[in-house]
Amino acid sequence: MDLAIDEDTFFFREMAMCVMHRVRQWAFPFRPRAPVPVVYPFIFAPADDAPR
Repeated sequence: MDLAIDEDTFFFREMAMCVMHRVRQWAFPFRPRAPVPVVYPFIFAPADDAPR
């Protein structure tokens, strides 16, 4: 699985690498024949500020 970070506003490489490591472990039941680009924003916030 190819992964890339298009924009990193967290500015903490270790955090980005940890998220990429976790995402690489995701498994989906459907496997298309050709690669499918997916863009998914991750938004991190302190627990008190998290959207509900």
